[in-house]
Amino acid sequence: MFRLAAGSLLCIAACEAPAWECAVEAVGAGDNMLGELDYMLEALEAAYDLQAMNASWMSLDGVEVARQHVQRAKTSSRVELTEDTYLYGEIHPNSTAAMLQCLGVKRGDRYYDLGSGTGKTVLAAALLGLNATGVEVVESRSLGAELAARNLQQLGNEDMISPRFIHGSLLDVDFSDADVIFANSVLFPEELMEGFSRIAESLRPGSWVVSYWSLLGPCFRSMGEFSGSVTWQREGLFTWKVQQAVCGSASGREEL
Repeated sequence: MFRLAAGSLLCIAACEAPAWECAVEAVGAGDNMLGELDYMLEALEAAYDLQAMNASWMSLDGVEVARQHVQRAKTSSRVELTEDTYLYGEIHPNSTAAMLQCLGVKRGDRYYDLGSGTGKTVLAAALLGLNATGVEVVESRSLGAELAARNLQQLGNEDMISPRFIHGSLLDVDFSDADVIFANSVLFPEELMEGFSRIAESLRPGSWVVSYWSLLGPCFRSMGEFSGSVTWQREGLFTWKVQQAVCGSASGREEL
């Protein structure tokens, strides 16, 4: 049974039929069981040193601080933003696993984290059997993710599909083959979200997008919200929008 700690996930949708609803008690094995949570967490702890595993917990004081930085991001240069490590935060690995299970992903599905930081969601997805890619504009974080991936491979995780990390802007990456995209886009400026939305219009219908800011335009259907634990607030859950693509081509791809 795929079990999660209480409070790690609340996932509710009140939207178009059929209603999409997921709660922590309902996240179980079934046909989409991806792996054991304890195994994933132990592997991540082995891949990162203690400092790298815990550093992001103090990176933000709270969600209100993050929202204030959203306004600052609109007038800041890329260099200013990427050098300000105060802006960095992560979704907890427990909640990453819960999100993937909630979305009903299968082994081999393609997962992208756009703004993947030190790569923890990417490695979690890879350990759970997904074909995972991280895209990160800050070089030091991307290099840290690659090092952690090498550590995992040296530890002999035979079932893991080798993750891929790309150092660069999400606007320069073709992610049209994604089954699931996660973007912790709290600090994405408007022009970045606009570009993200344009590229994502080519996603196969039914592909999932989980993002703090909704993708723009008629090619994305609102499916509800996902809430999970994050490193920048010690109590309670943080919420992202959940959408599905509707405009792209389904040719050559298996439907959900």
